[in-house]
Amino acid sequence: METAARIIRQEIRSQIYDCSTYPTVEQISSGNEDLIPTVLQRFLKVVLQTRKPFDEDTATKRKAITIAHPIVAAARSRSFVSPLQLGVAITLHRRYGSRLLLDLLFRLGVCAAYSETIRFEAAVAQNAEPSVDKDAFVQFVFDNADHNVRPLDGHGTFHAMGGIRCIPPSNAVQA
Repeated sequence: METAARIIRQEIRSQIYDCSTYPTVEQISSGNEDLIPTVLQRFLKVVLQTRKPFDEDTATKRKAITIAHPIVAAARSRSFVSPLQLGVAITLHRRYGSRLLLDLLFRLGVCAAYSETIRFEAAVAQNAEPSVDKDAFVQFVFDNADHNVRPLDGHGTFHAMGGIRCIPPSNAVQA
């Protein structure tokens, strides 16, 4: 068992991972089977083998990939960003916004760290390019809303400003 673990660890550490860029949305949503060393894949195939052939059982294959990502991330904590774990962390952060939850699940090896999630979201926000068709007609509409404008004590007033951007279908309006 120890020899098998050493072989798997050596295979994980010998693999080259690109940490200069974050994974794309397609990489996060795909299985990322190519990031897992073949020795680890074969080991998990034996451990998770059911009566069905492994190649036909996609649920077992998905489980193997889900188990493999935390193993690789634990063996290469500073040189591997798991798209699977990052996707889980982003989903949980968007849904619940809890740093405590992400820190707890990170310590358990389920998702990426809170700090990594925040860095990813900042990188996406900075590198996002607005996509507006050059031939499109764009209209901006803004309005304000006031609530409780004249109270007796002068406190508790509320003023809000909001806006929307309308881009009609390109065939509806010809510029």
